[in-house]
Amino acid sequence: MGTESTDRTADSELRKTCEAGTLRLYGTDSAANVRERLEHELALIEELGWARGFLTVLATVRAIRDIGVPIGSTPGSSAGSFAYYVLGVTDVDPLEHDLLFERFLLEHDGVLKFTVDIPFRRLNLVAAALGAPPVSTSVCRIEADGVTIGIRGLEVLDRNEATLAKVSAEGGPVLRLADIPADDPQTYDLLCSGSNFGAYWFDTLSARRMLRDLHPRTLDQLAVAFAINRSYFPAQAQAQDLMKRVRGRTWGLGARHSPTSRAQRAASSSSRSR
Repeated sequence: MGTESTDRTADSELRKTCEAGTLRLYGTDSAANVRERLEHELALIEELGWARGFLTVLATVRAIRDIGVPIGSTPGSSAGSFAYYVLGVTDVDPLEHDLLFERFLLEHDGVLKFTVDIPFRRLNLVAAALGAPPVSTSVCRIEADGVTIGIRGLEVLDRNEATLAKVSAEGGPVLRLADIPADDPQTYDLLCSGSNFGAYWFDTLSARRMLRDLHPRTLDQLAVAFAINRSYFPAQAQAQDLMKRVRGRTWGLGARHSPTSRAQRAASSSSRSR
């Protein structure tokens, strides 16, 4: 009975916190699909007994942020959880990007897991703040309330921190990664130029070739490019075929792209739409 009572309390607290987050993000006039998605996820979370685990993840993320440690982008299938998004645990709206909670469920297979990416040099600081022993590897694991939380230290996030600090030190604005727009055209120009050395996941030879071919101009298109890149070396022929399909059916792009040809295609498309 005690466990059932605790679970009911956790369910109630999670619902209350999620509803507050939904109100903050969407206001009082949220669309029907917002409410439907939240109810769908909360019902499944309650059925699986995961409410305490979700609250533990939230408390862990807040504790990391409270000591001034930045958290990297949302890893893996966690981006498919609308509950995580309205809680403020993740920063990707699964409704906007058509991400499925069912993929999140499939990957977890009945056991709730969550991974947080932080700068590598901050890993032991975070471990101490969370009451975990010092670590000698790049991962600190925490087990609590039936949830496994992995705190992963990435050197690329060290470089991100150093870059942002350098911008500020040289008279530029004080920036967070979240402040940088996802549709910045100069960023996409650089990624598609083939000169994007040091861009995490996209600086290999295969990735740079693929970006020149696909020429993504939005975050969703970049996500498709990322997925293709992960299959590029194991199955180049299939990846090349997929690239042709993506170019022809999704973006309507040709085999090679220059700024002039993109402008001409845009003008041609505009005239056709009239």
